[in-house]
Amino acid sequence: MTSRSKRHEGAVRRIRNQLDEQLPATHPGYICANGPEIEHPSIGHYMIVDPRTGTIEVHSAPCKARYLDKRAYIFGDSVPFGAWKVETGAFRRYGKAGDSVSRDSVS
Repeated sequence: MTSRSKRHEGAVRRIRNQLDEQLPATHPGYICANGPEIEHPSIGHYMIVDPRTGTIEVHSAPCKARYLDKRAYIFGDSVPFGAWKVETGAFRRYGKAGDSVSRDSVS
């Protein structure tokens, strides 16, 4: 088992902190936590952040064993996530400094 990278942990921390700031307005008394098997059954969104490619996918509208809607974003975008918004400008990619992803490469 390999350990997570600092960039992965940094992205997780940035998302958690941003959602924690927004939760009092939408879900008073809740906090955002990361770890295995932590979810709220009524929040039907799933976010995949890939520091290797600098891309983000937000899945929503769960139906049986899958999600009906998928939206693609890149690092630097303001990403809507349910009732919240995640700013990704500070997210860092894996790889060499200066690596970037163009909007044309995200389908």
